[in-house]
Amino acid sequence: NRSIPLRICTGDQAAVPFANGTFNKNTLYVNLGTGAFILAPLDHPVTPAAPLLCSVLCSDAHSITYALEGTVNGAGSALSWWQERTGTDIWESLNSLQPDLVDTQSIPLFINAVGGIASPYWLSTQESKFVDDAASTSKQQLIAIIESIAFLLNANIELMHARLPELDSIQLGGGLSACSYLSECLADLSGFKVLRMSERELTGRGLAYLTAGRPPSWSAMKFKQTILPKPNSALLSRQEKWRAHMQALVEKNKVIASN
Repeated sequence: NRSIPLRICTGDQAAVPFANGTFNKNTLYVNLGTGAFILAPLDHPVTPAAPLLCSVLCSDAHSITYALEGTVNGAGSALSWWQERTGTDIWESLNSLQPDLVDTQSIPLFINAVGGIASPYWLSTQESKFVDDAASTSKQQLIAIIESIAFLLNANIELMHARLPELDSIQLGGGLSACSYLSECLADLSGFKVLRMSERELTGRGLAYLTAGRPPSWSAMKFKQTILPKPNSALLSRQEKWRAHMQALVEKNKVIASN
């Protein structure tokens, strides 16, 4: 018989903040895959954390690292949802997407309930739908879906920033981080600089760093791009309209739950 030592205990998304070695407490770590996860590492648990989550990033023989966590179910899965209904090639559309050449007046809103709406709204039974899309094109609908992901992420980010005012940047990884427009939306909405990683697979690197015993010589990845926030009144206006729809859904859900 052979014994296999347990070096570290962590989870899939929980390893992401360690992909570059020691994490930065001023940074939010966002991993964009089928779903999206926002993690703000903490030395101590936050209670109460609702409507966010407080989770354990990792634990070893010496310490436990926690995180304030937000979850968006409909990230890459929302684009897959749209592809199934339209037959459009997602990545070809994203690569050719030029939002500045699209009539922003006709961009609809998308209520992104793919997989259920997670934090901070927690609406599990809402259906996904476009709002005010009578004259919208397929490109405008795609923009609406991307913006819905950014709106949901930013709803979590704002709550995290209120609790952790030292936050000032977002480190972005995962397959959907290849979407430049989503990265730009996040920067403009949050007011944070967004650091796009040169590699998209961050979980494996984080696990390797932790399993190796957090070596100080760990080689950090280069950032592919740094995106600075810029004024974007049209996007902010659509976010406010989207928020009004989301709040109406929350209130409706309260009424249903009370009956």
